[in-house]
Amino acid sequence: MTDEFVEMLRLLVEDPGVKDLADLRDRIIDLWGDMDPAALGALIARATSVAEMAGMADVRDETGV
Repeated sequence: MTDEFVEMLRLLVEDPGVKDLADLRDRIIDLWGDMDPAALGALIARATSVAEMAGMADVRDETGV
């Protein structure tokens, strides 16, 4: 995975217009739907993990926990 893909994922994950993980997945498919299915699956898994970690960091920042 290139830095360009990672940066695009970061922008998607941080986009306030993304409603939930399903919306994030759909946006990734829209961008990279013509990609090899195995590579796309890995990309979606990575993006989901990044989104989950970003959410945990937000909770920690807001609550101090």
